Amino acid sequence: MLKELATPKADLDTVMRYITDDANAGRLKDAATGNTAYHLLVSGDHPVEFVMPVLELLLQRTPEGVKAVNLDGSCPLHISLAQYDCELEVVFTLLRAYPAAAGVANKQGFTPLFYCVMRDNPSPELVRAVCKVNKIFPKQRASAWWHVH
Repeated sequence: MLKELATPKADLDTVMRYITDDANAGRLKDAATGNTAYHLLVSGDHPVEFVMPVLELLLQRTPEGVKAVNLDGSCPLHISLAQYDCELEVVFTLLRAYPAAAGVANKQGFTPLFYCVMRDNPSPELVRAVCKVNKIFPKQRASAWWHVH
């Protein structure tokens, strides 16, 4: 299934059948990258019309997969927010499924909020959503925040 998801022309019915037939489909990891089906799904190679039904089925079958980190320490939320054409619906679904992901730093020390604000086209709605679920930032004083520029 991972090989199928890694191709931009993956067939939706085939992927859905893999997930339905294999209870471990959302737990499988690529040995070279540590990416799971969740990581590959939100990597920007697929349109939102493909991503959303697959993501919803993965969340039903293996909800813990949304918490998996790859070898870079990135969870699926990091990967989704790092894409140029980041889909709000996908990000909000990932945040609802695993709100604590908003505070997870990868091996570079970047949290999903970093990816939100460093975009060419930062979306206030996206930044607000990530900040709202991140329990760390509201407790910090403004003077303790790092300057991004």
